[in-house]
Amino acid sequence: MGNYKVKLASADTASRSAKVQILDSSGKVLITKELGPLTDELYNYLPEDEVSREKVVVRYQDKIHVELDVFRQPFRAGGKVGLVAYTDLMRVGNPSQWAADPRFVVRPDT
Repeated sequence: MGNYKVKLASADTASRSAKVQILDSSGKVLITKELGPLTDELYNYLPEDEVSREKVVVRYQDKIHVELDVFRQPFRAGGKVGLVAYTDLMRVGNPSQWAADPRFVVRPDT
């Protein structure tokens, strides 16, 4: 993932949670977060509810975003966990100018 590595520190299939770490290129742990547990109540509010989303996402600054692959198969055979990761992120305000081209205004609520 670019200059970062993602490590599954542990997975608990009973509680449907996973501890995920983001490391720099030298292997130093930058952040650790337990994602989940995935409950029926949590699924009732995903993906719209921000509080629920935060339970399945770990970010490091505005550089990398990693989340449980909750809508496909988050927990897999052999203790594996499905994750989705994004890099090269951009923080936007509401409203704010688009960083790459100030002619455009960002309105994420529309």
